[in-house]
Amino acid sequence: MDTVAVSSLLMVYNWPVGSDRYNRVARFVNALFGKIDLLQQPIRHPKWRETAIGATIPGLQRFKAAEDWLAQANQTQAVETKSLREADKTQLYNEFLEWRRRVGR
Repeated sequence: MDTVAVSSLLMVYNWPVGSDRYNRVARFVNALFGKIDLLQQPIRHPKWRETAIGATIPGLQRFKAAEDWLAQANQTQAVETKSLREADKTQLYNEFLEWRRRVGR
């Protein structure tokens, strides 16, 4: 059966940084991007789970506030991932020491 799919894109005017309208759109970006995980939960409409806030569109420039939010989120995620890896290493090493103590080596 032939079907038709339509993608959606949220676009805004590129207001000058620091202007009142830029600040309003920036607040909206922070609110939407900061809660996107809540909107993608099963109790919400299934279309929210198709949302990809980090997707790029060739030829289009991302709004600066959105770019800044994504950069900050990526940096935070990288730090959390590194911390998690360090915690995993420490836990694994402690388990090894415990095993070694139990087997008497």
